[in-house]
Amino acid sequence: MSLKDIGESHTAMLSNTQCGLDKSKGPWAQDTILVCCPTAANKLPNGDSSCGYIPKKKRIVGGTPTAYKEFPWMALVQYESISEFTVSTRYYCGAALINSRYVLTAAHCVQGGSEESDVSSIVRVRLGEWDTTDCPDQLYKKSDCMRSHLDIMVEKAIIHPDFRKEDRKFVHDIALLRLHLPVSFTKAISPICLKTSYTMSNEMNTAFVGSDMIIAGWGKTETSLSSSKLLKTYIEGMPLYSCSKHYGSMNKNYICAGSNNGSDSCKGDSGSPLMSNPQFGTRIYLLGITSYGAEKCGSRDFPGLYTRVAPYYNWIKTNLRL
Repeated sequence: MSLKDIGESHTAMLSNTQCGLDKSKGPWAQDTILVCCPTAANKLPNGDSSCGYIPKKKRIVGGTPTAYKEFPWMALVQYESISEFTVSTRYYCGAALINSRYVLTAAHCVQGGSEESDVSSIVRVRLGEWDTTDCPDQLYKKSDCMRSHLDIMVEKAIIHPDFRKEDRKFVHDIALLRLHLPVSFTKAISPICLKTSYTMSNEMNTAFVGSDMIIAGWGKTETSLSSSKLLKTYIEGMPLYSCSKHYGSMNKNYICAGSNNGSDSCKGDSGSPLMSNPQFGTRIYLLGITSYGAEKCGSRDFPGLYTRVAPYYNWIKTNLRL
C-alpha cells in the first residue's frame, strides 16, 4: 500500500505521529519509520511527561507572536457553512487538547452565542497550527509545508447540560469535542495538563487575584485584524466583583482577569485556554476557557470572563470514552 492509497488526511496524520527512525538494520539498509501509538482517550494526563511541556528557553512577554511549538495543545475549531451554490469553511473559536481524542472549548462556540456557531456547523479541529498562512489548506492541497498541521474531523460535540445565556454572560460555558481519530503526541501536538484537585477554600475571589496568567489565540488584535500567527500575552487575576459590575452575579465557576495596559483576550479567542504562568522548567496547566469579554479588545478596566475548569473536572472525566 502506498501513501496515495490512504488519502491526504490520513497521510497528514501518519506524518504527525512519527517518532524517529529505526537504524538497527545497519548503515546499508533502509531505515524503518517509527510511529507512536496514541494514549488512552478516557484518561487525562496529570502533570506527567506527556502534558504541559514548555521549552527551556526565554519566553517572550506581552502581546507578541509565540515561538513555534510553544503551546502545542492549542487548537482551532473549523466551521462549515453551506449555501445554495458554495461551501465555505472558517476557523473562528479556539480550543485546547487535553488527551489523544478530546479538545476542550467554550459551549457557546458549539451551540449558539458565537458569530459562527449561529449559522455554521463544526466539522474539524486543527492541531499543530502556528502560522495560518503556512500551507493553509493542507487537507486538500498537495504541497510540502514548512510546519505541518493536522486537521481532524469532529466525531461528537458534548455540551454541558446546564449551558445557557444569563444576564450579560454565559453560564457553564464549557464543551468537549471528540475527534474522529486519536492523535499521537509530538513536539508540535501534545496536551495541556489539568488539575485533578479542587478545594472549596479557593472557590471565590482569592484564588487567582494578583496571579499572572497566560492567554493565547489567533483572535482580533488591537488593530481589529486577526493574527496569522499564534499570539500570547499575560493578564492578571482580578476579584470577581470587578467582573460582576459588567456581567452580573459571579460564582466559583468563573475567573475574572484582565489588564490595565490593553492586554486581553479578543473577539475570536472564544474557547481558547487561560493558562497558568509556570516557573522555569515546570509545566503549564489549564485554568480557564475564554468565555466572554468586552466587544472592544483590550478595553481598560473591563476585564474578561473565563470559565474556571477545575469545578468541571468530574464532568470532563465522566464524558471521556475510549
